[in-house]
Amino acid sequence: MEEFCKKKFTPDLVLQFSGGAYEEFFFFLSFKMASKFNIPRYIHSYDPLPGSTDWGENEIIRKATIKILKKYFKNGR
Repeated sequence: MEEFCKKKFTPDLVLQFSGGAYEEFFFFLSFKMASKFNIPRYIHSYDPLPGSTDWGENEIIRKATIKILKKYFKNGR
């Protein structure tokens, strides 16, 4: 186990799963990891981001969510 811990770890990509807009920390974390290792970042969301107004999402919160998450999705694949 000690030998495994001493080996240098360099990932090939960052894959982020997201289930909602309120996971901003994970968007930030995956963004930082991809930037640090200079590797591609892939985002898989199993819910629409942000939630549609038909789901009862408040319009002000929806616009704020778009503003916050836009920078993370801009350089994700």
